[in-house]
Amino acid sequence: MTTFREQDFSNGPAMAQAIGRHLPQAMTDLIEIMNKINWLNSCLRSSRAVARCYQKAFVSVMEDMEELKVQMSALERANNIQGIEEDRMRKRRKTSAWPKNRELEDWVHANVRRIIDMPPSGDKSLYSKDKWPNYDPEEAPNGYVEDPESRKVLWRPNWENLRNAFFGNLVDVAVKACEDDRKSLKLECPSTEETRDRVVAYLKNIAKRKCGKQSKKEADEKRILGRTRTVSVSGSRKTGSHSLSANAARRLMTLCRR
Repeated sequence: MTTFREQDFSNGPAMAQAIGRHLPQAMTDLIEIMNKINWLNSCLRSSRAVARCYQKAFVSVMEDMEELKVQMSALERANNIQGIEEDRMRKRRKTSAWPKNRELEDWVHANVRRIIDMPPSGDKSLYSKDKWPNYDPEEAPNGYVEDPESRKVLWRPNWENLRNAFFGNLVDVAVKACEDDRKSLKLECPSTEETRDRVVAYLKNIAKRKCGKQSKKEADEKRILGRTRTVSVSGSRKTGSHSLSANAARRLMTLCRR
């Protein structure tokens, strides 16, 4: 930075000489200062421009977010409506049964009985819960066994859990057996969907009767066992002569099973 001394201002010639000596450096310093000022102004203008760009971008992003929220809300409402409609249709399918037709039901039941190795028709006593073959996972791991003499495939449904891995195969085989036996049906042959629904309904009905009876038997056994324990405890507290022994409880359980 150019500086003047006190003697430079003592007279006119000295001042003129000092100005002439320091003027080039002063002009150079002034130019540098102006350049710095211009650079700072340029930085300021650039910063302001960047800030405006960020502000516009922020506003645009916020608008896009609001638009996305609206679209997401619309999609959620549409999905909810679609889900409600699907639930309604599912409930309708569950509640709406095929019209009752005795001859058609007998035809479906006969074909289901054949693939399970049961008499296709006969008295009700032939189809009591004990007459239906039980499921043995070791004997029929895939849900069926093969007759060694006739080489015929005989199905063994798992009545306690129909919705297992091979239940779909069982239903498919039953439906195919029905379709192969169309000649024996005097009525118009039903659709595959109706036949399938009637097959599934019949299998569920058998499982319900078979497992329901078993559950009732287990409940009776538990009830009798509970009563024998109560009588045993109360009798032993009072006199000790009216208590039931363990052998008596076992005999009652055996009678209940019969």
